[in-house]
Amino acid sequence: MAKVSIVTVTLNRESLQNACESVDRQSFKDYHHYVLGDGVLPTEYENKKRSTLGFSTPLGAKEPGANMPNGTPNPLLRWAIKNIDLGDYLCFLDDDNIYKDDYLEKMVKILDENLDVGLVLCGAEDLRYEQNIDGYPELGRCDNSAFMVRSEIAKSIEFPHASMDKNVVQDCEYIKECCSKYKWKHIDDKLLIFGVGLNQPPKRGKIMYLESWKLPQEAFKHAYNKEYERAEKEFLKAINDCDTDAWTLRKLSELYLIINKKDLAMKYFKMWENLYLSEKEHHFAVDYSYSIYLKLTNQNYKDLLQSSIIEREKWREKEPESLEHYYYLYLSYAFMGNKEKCKEYEDIIISKGKDAVIWAYQDVAWNFLAYKDLFDVDYSKMSKFLGVN
Repeated sequence: MAKVSIVTVTLNRESLQNACESVDRQSFKDYHHYVLGDGVLPTEYENKKRSTLGFSTPLGAKEPGANMPNGTPNPLLRWAIKNIDLGDYLCFLDDDNIYKDDYLEKMVKILDENLDVGLVLCGAEDLRYEQNIDGYPELGRCDNSAFMVRSEIAKSIEFPHASMDKNVVQDCEYIKECCSKYKWKHIDDKLLIFGVGLNQPPKRGKIMYLESWKLPQEAFKHAYNKEYERAEKEFLKAINDCDTDAWTLRKLSELYLIINKKDLAMKYFKMWENLYLSEKEHHFAVDYSYSIYLKLTNQNYKDLLQSSIIEREKWREKEPESLEHYYYLYLSYAFMGNKEKCKEYEDIIISKGKDAVIWAYQDVAWNFLAYKDLFDVDYSKMSKFLGVN
């Protein structure tokens, strides 16, 4: 039995090859790599240290999350922890990430030399969200592919379940749970490269209301940097590749508002609305988006936005370290014209400083540009903090 068991869950995306090759290059060789296909037979990138297994049923589709409506890898990770004859240590590698060559060597060394330590975390270079993944057990600071745990500990803690009520952050929840019960150590080195592949959505037809894959996220970065023509082309390609990507439709609509092409904006907003109206139940963040559209088109928006605010406030209390909630509550109250609440959340956000700003701050700045005529509060202080002209 190999000392380290590595588990990769895949949809057979092209990026799987890069992930496998990064395992093959490891300086530490006492490992075995298990590649599990979620409803697909994984492409065999042959290595005597690798086994592939395809599940005929797409198990992940049975456990969706708000930003991953087509499913998550969670059921297969849960299966692997329970059923694979694991070595001493366990780690995961998503099929759109890659290990640096000394990942296993450095992670194993910590656990070998510290018998009282249950798991070790490292940092990662984030090519997708530009988060500061520095290897601490907090939301946005750790990742599924950037920790190693003793197998007996992994088996003692169930990998959490996803929910359509919130974004998929079960990897962080799992790591936090392990760290709360067992001693852990941290490596300063960024031994993982996160978001190398496009992370394309599976062809399962579920509507994606929230940001989820790399191409439209790259397009949004270009749009935010005022590279509007390039952003437009990438948004259109993303829509062509996945016509149920509602998040991309909305961002493209907002881009057209910013560059004063309102007819095109309304065309794509209408496509977004058609997707929204095709479903009966929605995540509160989706209702938030639709309420803005209602305000833009001079319809009654307040009831829907208020119900979205109530749900977001609940999650802010459950996840107080997640600045995302503070940003979107600020925006919600700004659209509602609630000056006191805006001031409350504005002060909290600014007090955290620029270093604590996650990707959500770009979306706030973007909203200032797209919907500048819809706000009923003075947002100049926040606008200055975010560097919006």
